[in-house]
Amino acid sequence: MLHVNNKSGDTTSGENAPSAPDVLMAGPVTMHRHGPLVARRRLWMEVSAEMITTYPTGDEAGRTRPLQTVLRA
Repeated sequence: MLHVNNKSGDTTSGENAPSAPDVLMAGPVTMHRHGPLVARRRLWMEVSAEMITTYPTGDEAGRTRPLQTVLRA
């Protein structure tokens, strides 16, 4: 389960601007996993017209290798 952490859901201005021009929405999310010993995890998520990608952090170094990529059909 993922929760968007910002109110508008879109951080396309300022220092949190997405790196690619085709990104529709980008921002921090919290991943909740099931289980008593599994902690919540904060991630950076980018949604484009073709895929959803999660990264460990939102800075340039954290967005070099994605954690998950889901191709939208």
